[in-house]
Amino acid sequence: MRSKKLILAMLLSTVVASQGLYEFRAFTAFRQTERKTESVQFVDYCDLVRASEKYSGQKVQTRAIVVAVVAPTAHGPTVLYSPDCDGKNNRVIVADHQTLLIPKKESRKLDRAFENQKTERKFARVEIKVTGKFKFPMNTTIYKHLPSLEIISVEEIKQVKDDVPWPLL
Repeated sequence: MRSKKLILAMLLSTVVASQGLYEFRAFTAFRQTERKTESVQFVDYCDLVRASEKYSGQKVQTRAIVVAVVAPTAHGPTVLYSPDCDGKNNRVIVADHQTLLIPKKESRKLDRAFENQKTERKFARVEIKVTGKFKFPMNTTIYKHLPSLEIISVEEIKQVKDDVPWPLL
């Protein structure tokens, strides 16, 4: 199969070279589209926190609930959790307001979702499908004992139903 591609490429470059610069540019664009893109593995959130070392350094996609401090004067971490495997050690930091920040475009998406909530709490939460670079705790945030997810994109946002438990303290 590889040799067929090589022969085809040689034939195309010969034809393109004889046709002039315009076609050569088209050939270059065609060759660039053949490059492989980095694949992103979907990982169940509970599997991600149970096998943190396995996924450390990898680009992953997961579905979880993100909890953020929304009171105007409060600061605190923004974390992911799942009621299916809740516990203090099963949180993932996505923002700590110092070393780990959410990209502005993605942060605006989350802010709009939080604003739609009518709550008296200092915290807001939404369920998200998120892609990011996962890091096992390696002193990458001020919360050194927890893994982190450097958010690349937020693909889906859904409001969390009232009967879904909040994270355990």
